[in-house]
Amino acid sequence: MLKRCALKKIAVSTIALLLFLLICLIPTNDKNTNIDIIYEQTKLVPVYLKDPSDYVSRLNISSTEDDIKYIIELLTINGKYKSLIPTGFKAIIPENTKLNNYYIKDNVLILDFSKEFLNINRENEEKLIECLIYSLCEFKDIKEISIYVNGVKLDKLPKSGKALPNVLNYEYGINKSYYINDLKNTEQVTVYYLSKYNDYEYYIPVTKISNTQLPKVEIIVSELKTTPYINANISSYLKASYELEQYEILENSIKLTFNNDMLMGINDTQIEEELKYMLTLSIRDSYNIEDITININ
Repeated sequence: MLKRCALKKIAVSTIALLLFLLICLIPTNDKNTNIDIIYEQTKLVPVYLKDPSDYVSRLNISSTEDDIKYIIELLTINGKYKSLIPTGFKAIIPENTKLNNYYIKDNVLILDFSKEFLNINRENEEKLIECLIYSLCEFKDIKEISIYVNGVKLDKLPKSGKALPNVLNYEYGINKSYYINDLKNTEQVTVYYLSKYNDYEYYIPVTKISNTQLPKVEIIVSELKTTPYINANISSYLKASYELEQYEILENSIKLTFNNDMLMGINDTQIEEELKYMLTLSIRDSYNIEDITININ
């Protein structure tokens, strides 16, 4: 009798131990949830920095943050996140500049910097404004920015004294290139080109100001077919045979239709993606339109 009871106790203890070990080996729902949260927080954050050739360029930085303070830190020389900036690229906000305050009102981002903001040199003061506009207007709820230094509105560039618009948006332009005979009847478009540095791919936007009277979308397509030599590594996948057959511009969207040559020419997924981004980014900045559809015949 005692032997049977002892065996029963041993069996029960063994089963309990096995169940305990099994529970420990099975991951809980909480652990799975934590893993998912970490994965979802990692994203590619677009930011505009100076490239090795001193052009203001669009990079995608892998990060777990994407708020306004984070972008300002990325843009600041020797800022908190300087280790995330790829080799060869440079931040532009003067070192030790602090963001005193910021808020958004009616899609306008108000930024108030410390006095160190004015330490920018003459060669970079316009690039500084471009980096701020294009980096911060990537946020969907921000259409324009306004800059203050210790509570005083910045209405001109610190060193040259060149007047600034009342509010700053994509119309300010970036890496400006002028092809004009006179100041009347000018058209402005921003075209994005693909570039590469040490196998790192990024985009160089160029705002072209000319006397051309064609619609902006036609200028963009035409320019992407003829790559400018502003940078030895610049390129475009829009071939001369890719014809824009028709397009429709609505209030908040645009539809483009190309000929079949584009379909026959695209045999690489990466090329297809790069071509899509060059077209959509160029149209977005030139028309301030987010909804863009590209069709092939």
